Amino acid sequence: MGPSTSYMNCAQAPMQSGFLGQRVAAVSGSGTTRRTSPGGLSVRALNKKEFIDKVAGITKFNKYDTKTVVDTVFDAIIETVAEGDKVQIPGFGVFEPRIRKERKGRNPRTGEALIIPEARIPHFTVGQYFKNEVNGITIPKHLREGPSDGAAE
Repeated sequence: MGPSTSYMNCAQAPMQSGFLGQRVAAVSGSGTTRRTSPGGLSVRALNKKEFIDKVAGITKFNKYDTKTVVDTVFDAIIETVAEGDKVQIPGFGVFEPRIRKERKGRNPRTGEALIIPEARIPHFTVGQYFKNEVNGITIPKHLREGPSDGAAE
């Protein structure tokens, strides 16, 4: 099966090892991947275009405007974290920079010992509402944290 092979769905695609040891099936041409976690949970991975299409469908904005908004949000988060600040979105989560300390490592090719310098890395902590939704725990709207729909109470 060469790189041009197309699969009808992810279940037919050959599995490969992916990020953090997850099993990944790539579907050629669609940009869609299906990941299977060590616990056996199968998850479909949306690419950016599919994500924009989904947001456009929910908001009823055209795809061009939706892409502009999504790109702007991502850029603002990246820029803020790169400047050393954190972005807190109640219920969703927190994006923040963290310092990874200098550490010892080895060149995998030569085995030579080396020092890996300190680095600032982005980190995301999931919010409680997001975590509950993923786990199927629905919290009534009046008990959720964060601003309401804009209605004065």
